[in-house]
Amino acid sequence: MVFGASPTRLVLLVCTAQVLAQIGAYTWPALLPGMIPLWKLTYSEAGWITGVFYAAYTRYVVYGRGPRFRHSGWNGGFVTRSFPRPATE
Repeated sequence: MVFGASPTRLVLLVCTAQVLAQIGAYTWPALLPGMIPLWKLTYSEAGWITGVFYAAYTRYVVYGRGPRFRHSGWNGGFVTRSFPRPATE
């Protein structure tokens, strides 16, 4: 065991870490309905802001975190086996 912690405690710790890591990705969509009138945004402007936010997040996940997984021996698990690979011909 790590530091004498019980399995239940470790699971709770990992779940808490995951929630804290993901909270930033869901803060903007939760606040958006209040921000639209406050900032006098049109729905198109709000959509663009949200789109840019998620495009930057996606870019980070693919290019920022991707190399770590490629070199760590992680094979992608269910995610990479769930989608067909592109043809290499």
